[in-house]
Amino acid sequence: MASAAMSVALVAQPEYVPLYTENLSQEELGQIKAQLEKMGVPYRITAGGHSIEVPRTERDRVLLDLAAQGLPHSASIRYDTFLDKLPFGVTDRQFDVLERDAIQGEIESLLENGVDWIQKRAS
Repeated sequence: MASAAMSVALVAQPEYVPLYTENLSQEELGQIKAQLEKMGVPYRITAGGHSIEVPRTERDRVLLDLAAQGLPHSASIRYDTFLDKLPFGVTDRQFDVLERDAIQGEIESLLENGVDWIQKRAS
């Protein structure tokens, strides 16, 4: 009987995944934490206070909502990820913000790859 209760408790626990893979500043993590609390999204602070995790089922929606609010300031979205993760029912405002961030992420990636390529050719 106790093992049945234990297995039910384990099944009921959501799987948590990192919200962002980039290193965010403590200030940005604090802003994100405050927004998650406002949104009623459960979260866990991990990696010694350098990462924040949310339930896997909430991650995509939370990323879009935070991006629409301009959070985090230092992270970027890749365009291919943007297209793959676009949920049904996204507002025009959310779409515009996400598209801008995705384009900026692509430009950033192109510039980084171009600089790496030039440095390799020069050496």
